[in-house]
Amino acid sequence: MRQQFSFHDSSLILEVQGLDEMPPPYLVGLLFDFCWEPYSGDLPSLLRLEIIDGSPPPSSDGLASQEVFKLPDGVRLSFFGKNALIQLHDIQGRLKFSEGRCSVYVNSQFPEYSPEAFCSFWMAILISLLQSRETYMIHAAGLGTPEGEGVIFVAPSGSGKSTLTLGLIRKGWTYLSDDILFLRSSGACIEAFAGRKTFYVVKERAEQYEDWPFGESDCPDRDGNPRQEILVHQRYPMQFHGRTRPGVVVLPAIVRRSKSCLIPLERGAAIKDMLRESSIGLTGQQILPGQLAVISRLVGQCQVFRLEAGKDLYQHPEFFSDLLTRQSIRS
Repeated sequence: MRQQFSFHDSSLILEVQGLDEMPPPYLVGLLFDFCWEPYSGDLPSLLRLEIIDGSPPPSSDGLASQEVFKLPDGVRLSFFGKNALIQLHDIQGRLKFSEGRCSVYVNSQFPEYSPEAFCSFWMAILISLLQSRETYMIHAAGLGTPEGEGVIFVAPSGSGKSTLTLGLIRKGWTYLSDDILFLRSSGACIEAFAGRKTFYVVKERAEQYEDWPFGESDCPDRDGNPRQEILVHQRYPMQFHGRTRPGVVVLPAIVRRSKSCLIPLERGAAIKDMLRESSIGLTGQQILPGQLAVISRLVGQCQVFRLEAGKDLYQHPEFFSDLLTRQSIRS
């Protein structure tokens, strides 16, 4: 039996076969967390995921041209020309980029791998499928100003994105996602789509959000630091926007100063930094040209700033609105 899911309200329809007969651990939860909704309309399925009980057939892909990436929790991604192989030990996903199709071969009993390993495996498959249709992940938070302008913050963990994002949501800003966005060309502009719904803060700062509903707490970041899940969608459901046309890109970094500063950034430097935070570990040579084109177009349509975040923003994230307003007036 097949099931269909739509990525937000876009034309990206994913058809999943084998989900009822052999539901894989954590796949349905991850689809929900990544804003895939059940779909029953008439649009064609641009993406296909087949779940097959059994061993994969022999592969005819040559080994000489492969690129291999080691992802978290034992997941490996190998590129073979226009195809890719995603592996979690004996579970194997074979992805054909030109067809937007991935066949996953797995024993129906499913080995007892950790939840983190399963989530990393399915996440790599979903991101790779989206990339096959020129929709690229970036490690960023997405917000909207009270006036409706899209703002994205592009930076690695530990740069203050979550603190700033949650502080601005408290002050009425709309939000897309805390940690992952997807970029896609839409006519004459680049749109940003919300990635996963989950919001996190480092656990040592969780007491600042005791008036917010908490979710699971045992979810470390990439460096192993413990984090606390914040259920933003429960407290501010009406402020969620699934997509936006960004007008501002901000690359934040924490500095040891009392005052913060928003500095216009040269576009070439911004593109370089944004590529570093795009589809981390999931970008082969066949993906890079399209990814670079989308990021370059995004930078071309936006004001771009470096944010040197000092103690004032750490204590009062809402001050960022004043910084942005002053820069807009100067421009």
